[in-house]
Amino acid sequence: MSRLLSRYYSCFFQVLISVIIIFALNIFATKIFAKNITNGIEYISPVQASTLNNIHTSIIFRLTSPPHAINDISISITGAIRGSYSYTIKAADDQKTLIIKTDSTFKFNENVTVNISPILMRSGQFSDSYTLNFLTQRVRSGNSGIETNSIQSELGNVIASPFRLHNSFASLPSDFPLITVTTNNDPTPGGIFLSNLVIGNAPTQYKNYLMILNNNGFPFYYKKLPQFGADFKMLDNGNFVYYELNKGFYEMDNDLNLIDSFYAGNGYSTDIHDFHMLSDGSYYIMSYDTENLDMRSIVNDGYSNALVTGGIIQKFDAHKNLVFQWRSWDNFEITDATHELLSAPLIDYAHINAIEPLDDGNILISSRHMDEITKINTLTGEIIWRLGGENNQFTFLNDEERFSHQHAIRMLPNGNITLFDNGNFHSTPHSRAVEYKIDEFNKTVELVWQYRNSPDNYGFALGYVQRLPNGNTLIGWGASIPSVTEVKPDGTKVLELSLPTGMYSYRAYKFDWFRYVNTEIPAEYSLKQNFPNPFNPSTKIKFDLPANGHVKLSVTDILGKEVSVLVNENLSTGVYEYTFTAAGLSSGVYFYTLNAGGKIQSKRMMLLK
Repeated sequence: MSRLLSRYYSCFFQVLISVIIIFALNIFATKIFAKNITNGIEYISPVQASTLNNIHTSIIFRLTSPPHAINDISISITGAIRGSYSYTIKAADDQKTLIIKTDSTFKFNENVTVNISPILMRSGQFSDSYTLNFLTQRVRSGNSGIETNSIQSELGNVIASPFRLHNSFASLPSDFPLITVTTNNDPTPGGIFLSNLVIGNAPTQYKNYLMILNNNGFPFYYKKLPQFGADFKMLDNGNFVYYELNKGFYEMDNDLNLIDSFYAGNGYSTDIHDFHMLSDGSYYIMSYDTENLDMRSIVNDGYSNALVTGGIIQKFDAHKNLVFQWRSWDNFEITDATHELLSAPLIDYAHINAIEPLDDGNILISSRHMDEITKINTLTGEIIWRLGGENNQFTFLNDEERFSHQHAIRMLPNGNITLFDNGNFHSTPHSRAVEYKIDEFNKTVELVWQYRNSPDNYGFALGYVQRLPNGNTLIGWGASIPSVTEVKPDGTKVLELSLPTGMYSYRAYKFDWFRYVNTEIPAEYSLKQNFPNPFNPSTKIKFDLPANGHVKLSVTDILGKEVSVLVNENLSTGVYEYTFTAAGLSSGVYFYTLNAGGKIQSKRMMLLK
């Protein structure tokens, strides 16, 4: 009996000790990955004692509970050069995040002090008082961001250049890039989303397009752009988004009509590389920030006035409030770059090229010039772990060459990650698509799948890997020919297509998107009734063209005065849809008229405001 009791107590204490250890580890992990800046404040931006902050920066801090009343919050902002700053304060969608915007921009190279008095929260507790100090950038180095999130000024251009529905009976524009398909063996159904850009000496007759191709390389839809576009893709909400060079990201509805635009905040320009919209309407965007630095304090042969580029990650809520900012300046060292020449006058030490929001609320980022994937805690902004590069914390179990100058980090539903390994600094440069199994607890990485073409493809820049729902993998080879390859899990190639020599695509995607495509040739000229009708302020007008020719679609008021011309150009055979926006017009009856093929058709519509 005593032995049984002894064994019982022994087992009991072992279980108890295990529970205590697990509980302690959870507390430890919580303190590491969810620790507060101070009691009541869990996140603040700019980072304490940070430098090189944009003179347009806002001040963001997140409380552990919403404030009892915003009007009762007491904050002072003082600059060493300007003195006291007046400001406005607002709450973000979560009611816990407070955004402070000064009424005037900070001065260059200014020490700024922000004093936050204790704040009464709805929890009934007070936050601690907190003093934040940061330094602004020394000079303006050309990074000028769009400070508005409005698309109104761009609607006219977008209406004048809509997406075009194409079909096999119509000729493509002469400047549309020639697509060559070399393999088409039962690939995954869907539309291939591409955009083209020129690197080197590509044929100059081709212009910039966004395109949705079928598996034969034929465009369902295309849109001509005045300059390079990128990251054209379908969002989880069924809408679409793309980036236009030196502007921002544009969202379209499922009929490819522009409905919104997105830009970086805090004075930063919007970067090309990635955009993610979450289910609650919040979104991630990124920027590159180039600042003048004296590199002699970092490396012996450093340039005295080098232009050094860092990376900025920003999250906005659904109402476009900037609620989270993470900067490489605060978290990485310039010497983390693996192959950059740090004595050069131009240095891009991180080159962040992808953001991946995770189910746990955190994010992964890919830093190409550091050969690193980094997991970031979005509650605190702290780094959780670093994979690859000079600060690698993981053991690669079966991939000695690891990844080099990668693109497109993505997490699969099973927790594995995929990426496009450009392979710039492999012993023999070559590119491949890889899938890794990550053990975050034991810090191990296992290569569970890869596709390396035979002979090797080498995309020295750009590139993307997308795991399709049926298990196939779509590979965009970036700066390489072929442009796109789709393979089965066993590596069997089922699709391969290419843009013209010297012309590449930043990313390639495939989405199951056929419900809006009509590839039949229209039987006759037909002007459809607008929808909705009555409308306020926008409505859609659709028409069919059975032959190529000049088309004019115009809108007049009840007196016959022309108030808008939606199209006045030569169009190919197809089905077209335009959006008419009646901003600035009075309520009443309007007429829209189609003049095409020697036929004139008009219909009536009603604007109700």
